[in-house]
Amino acid sequence: MIYWGMGVVWVAMLLATWSSIKGLPVSAGRRWFWLLLVVLVPIVGLFLYLMRCLVTADYGFMKFLVGPPSHVKKALRAPEKNTHA
Repeated sequence: MIYWGMGVVWVAMLLATWSSIKGLPVSAGRRWFWLLLVVLVPIVGLFLYLMRCLVTADYGFMKFLVGPPSHVKKALRAPEKNTHA
């Protein structure tokens, strides 16, 4: 029973990866390369595709979690010091 559950999770991961690869803004040849890599060499292919996604990701959403960059914080603090002088 555990093996069936692991198989279902594995198929779900492959389907999610396949869907993500289909949406890539790259040439059809590169899409086929990623699809074949993920299907023919599953663990290595998924790992390499994960690394590709992490490297090319847009981390703009992180600004809400970690706050503005340090140069913005300094610029925001500077007027406060000038108003008290």
